[in-house]
Amino acid sequence: MSTAITTQSESALVTPSEARGFLIVESFKQAIEVAEYINKSALVPEAYRGKPADIVIAMQYGMELGLSPLQALQSVAVINGKPSIYGDAVPAIVIGLPECEDIIEVEPTGDIPEQWVASCTVKRRGKEPKTRAFSWADAKKAGLAGKSGPWSNYPKRMLLMRARGFAIRDAFPDRMKGMILAEEAEDYPTPKPAPSEPRRVGESATPAASAQPTSTTPPASAVASMDAAKPAPTAPPAAASVSASTTGVQLTTGVKIDDTKVAVDPKTKQTTYEVYAKKGNAVVGFLTHDKALYNEAASCEGTDHLFTITYTRGRHHDKPALIMTGITIEERDDETPQAQQPELPTGEGNGNA
Repeated sequence: MSTAITTQSESALVTPSEARGFLIVESFKQAIEVAEYINKSALVPEAYRGKPADIVIAMQYGMELGLSPLQALQSVAVINGKPSIYGDAVPAIVIGLPECEDIIEVEPTGDIPEQWVASCTVKRRGKEPKTRAFSWADAKKAGLAGKSGPWSNYPKRMLLMRARGFAIRDAFPDRMKGMILAEEAEDYPTPKPAPSEPRRVGESATPAASAQPTSTTPPASAVASMDAAKPAPTAPPAAASVSASTTGVQLTTGVKIDDTKVAVDPKTKQTTYEVYAKKGNAVVGFLTHDKALYNEAASCEGTDHLFTITYTRGRHHDKPALIMTGITIEERDDETPQAQQPELPTGEGNGNA
């Protein structure tokens, strides 16, 4: 189906006159109904099973490239959160266009990789032919030569896919709309998620710093010296259980997050999060099972932000440990001592990780 769905109104989509087969989508509502029906089929690629919303988006991307809904599901891949298209489908998108005169591909031959060169020439009517090549030397430079997977199993084919993708994208940018080949997208490194902005006081998932003195989280402006108790000199082992005592909630202020770690017990599969806070030359480790607390700390690891950490004394593998119960970012940007914060009342269950 050489079909493109474009937004006409908030609920209506339009299809062009040309269509093949009986699966014709004429509105957004129909697209949803079709996606929910297709989702029940065993022929749906595994990446789309149970995801009717993704099916709708994939069909839309495919139809903008001239693919029918079913062709789109087989040809559109989502890699690192971005849509791409499998290389075998790319020639089919442009070869039938009136302005496409020819696509000429040359696959590498011989048994000597250093001599392998793949090329693709795309002739567009009224334009200069576009020829793009990709050699084994290019693959080495890009760190692809010998890479496990298709680059080891089908190296000549992968060279051709690179040349094909470059040539067709350059010759028909209006048709490809910036879509790259899935074979190329799979070779790009997975982007690391950007650290989230630190929450300010009052925005934390933990109790706000403005809470009453009876809260388990003290005001951010309060200061107490670094607790003298020292945890084990090495990182705590993966815990089967972290328990808090009833000695009361305590706090330390003006600390920076020096390091964070995640430990998973191979037997119980239980996760323990480790947060190491630094003040001056002293480093103290805290443990928790609360992923939200850990994420808050990890997002500012290595920065100059100052924090207040609340904790209780507990046990970890029958050894003394500091159990983190809260973390808030401080408004001040120095370590100027302020009034001593009195110890908060004890409370049963406070600080349970």
